Amino acid sequence: MSKNTEKNLNDAEEPVTEQAQEEVNAEELAEQLAEANKSLAELNDKYLRIMAEYENYRRRTAKEKEESTSYAFSVAALGFLPLADNFERALSYDPEDANISALYKQLMDILDKMNIKAFESDGEQFDPNLHNAVMHEDDPEKGENVIVQTFVKGYKLGDKVLRHAMVKVAN
Repeated sequence: MSKNTEKNLNDAEEPVTEQAQEEVNAEELAEQLAEANKSLAELNDKYLRIMAEYENYRRRTAKEKEESTSYAFSVAALGFLPLADNFERALSYDPEDANISALYKQLMDILDKMNIKAFESDGEQFDPNLHNAVMHEDDPEKGENVIVQTFVKGYKLGDKVLRHAMVKVAN
């Protein structure tokens, strides 16, 4: 073969080689792109899971904080109820005592501001969610499960029963 023929063959092979090289590069780039997309999808999934975990953690801690605050508030409020009972007993012995009346009113105003309210029980139907029956009475004139006497008032903090009323139930 002559040098010219050899040169022409080399020239003809080079474009094929360059084209083959470009195809190999394109295949490698496609593989790298697929791997990068897969890695991106995995990282995105991991990010979304971490964000979901964080959101759940934030909600859970907010709920726990609210529950612990509510519990502490309830415990503190329960401490005032025997004081209210004692003021009521003192007023039943001496309803004309202005000092006891003033202190009782002040305590009841404080409980009212704390959204703590006494609920009436006399004449109502017995409800185990609100009342604690400590005595029973047979009286044909009274209805079934009617409260005839309240020994200790019940109190609610909003809708939650803070202390059940101790009552006597008829029939």
